Amino acid sequence: INDGYSSLSSILKLVHDRQIRVLPLTEAEIMERYSLPQSFGAGELDSLIICKHRELSLVTNDKKVAKFCETEGVRYITLNALLRMLWRNSILSKKEIKDLIGEIQKKDRVTILKPGEVFIE
Repeated sequence: INDGYSSLSSILKLVHDRQIRVLPLTEAEIMERYSLPQSFGAGELDSLIICKHRELSLVTNDKKVAKFCETEGVRYITLNALLRMLWRNSILSKKEIKDLIGEIQKKDRVTILKPGEVFIE
């Protein structure tokens, strides 16, 4: 929210209302961070560990992270695939998805490769 993501306020409300849980790392999971590629960001490392040990799926826009997930047997979905599912299931409109893509690219300085693929019928 402090970085300009006004849409996160609704997520914080879900956390507050206990509809979304925050998953802190266990002590063993914290130690495992040091065995993973340090080229990954802190958030990616934590997310990878949580998804690996708790059998959850990771959302990533990073080809290296996706390759690591394939090698290590961690379930994952690409950001484009997630955005596509949100649009195809009418959870977000095409405009909302386009706005979200713009927001991610601008504020996170992340390039979403082939954003047009999200809207292929």
